[in-house]
Amino acid sequence: MTGGVMTFAMFLLALALGCAPQLASAAAASGPAVVLGRVVDAGTGRPIAGAIVTLFGSAAAPRSVRGLPSTAAPRVMTNASGQFVARGLHRGTLFFVVTKGGYVDAALGQQRPGGSGQPLPIADGLRITNLEIRMWRHAVIAGTVTDEAGEPIVGARVQAYLRTFVAGRPRLMTDRSASTDDRGAYRLPQLMPGSYQIAVVSTQVAMPTGAIDALLQRTVPDARRNELARDAGAIGAAIAPAGTQFSMTAGTNTISLQPGTATARAAQDGSFVVYPTVFFPSAATASQGVAVTVKSGQERSNVDLQMWPARARRVSGAILSPSGA
Repeated sequence: MTGGVMTFAMFLLALALGCAPQLASAAAASGPAVVLGRVVDAGTGRPIAGAIVTLFGSAAAPRSVRGLPSTAAPRVMTNASGQFVARGLHRGTLFFVVTKGGYVDAALGQQRPGGSGQPLPIADGLRITNLEIRMWRHAVIAGTVTDEAGEPIVGARVQAYLRTFVAGRPRLMTDRSASTDDRGAYRLPQLMPGSYQIAVVSTQVAMPTGAIDALLQRTVPDARRNELARDAGAIGAAIAPAGTQFSMTAGTNTISLQPGTATARAAQDGSFVVYPTVFFPSAATASQGVAVTVKSGQERSNVDLQMWPARARRVSGAILSPSGA
């Protein structure tokens, strides 16, 4: 072999050897990605074992098996140190949803309970080792409901309203509810940490007694009965004869009675007494009530409400269409 040919051959060999690591890196970069993460308690920073981490997004889309597409989202469980490993990921976007008993469902990047999560972009061959997802514990609000004499109200429905903002404006969102027991006590578990208005919702629903009788006695055609039944269901009226535990007569109308002891009753002068809706502690409206704030894992007790009777007033009128009909 001449010197020129040998030199050229050695150049090709050196070129090939020089390219080998780059080709290996390219091959590695085209393989599946891996994400190592940890789930921790937002309040204490301690790891959470046994949490279920569900992977969503194009980066976690399961591959088809034997030509059949798979729709099940991949899931992994955290170990005793709160760690998890997500393997076999490919280029795309990845979302995490974490669930655990006693905790509010969490997502990557949340800054507060129930806040918006953030997607994680995934590239082929990517390896992430420092991912952290925080979880907040459920909170509890408990107390009692009493009447004007301080006696327990049994069967009252206590409703929690989460104070939040929608489009920059404050809103109350319906959350957990519970009924009081024979001691007038209630307990609202599994609440997301935040600020709440607590209320006993009392609604009086009246329907013409003739309509109730028509439904019960089947004195009108089926089409009309179906229409009356839909109307009664829409307003929450009880389809029960007056004089039972479910309803009472008020003139030509039948008033549906709410379950429990704080229900409408007739006064001696022929009028009616009702227990209006009350917000903690004893306010007529949410704006007059006192908000109850709970932190992660906190249980607030002694959130007691007192209800006062009020004389009912009759209001009548007509509902017209835009044309006046």
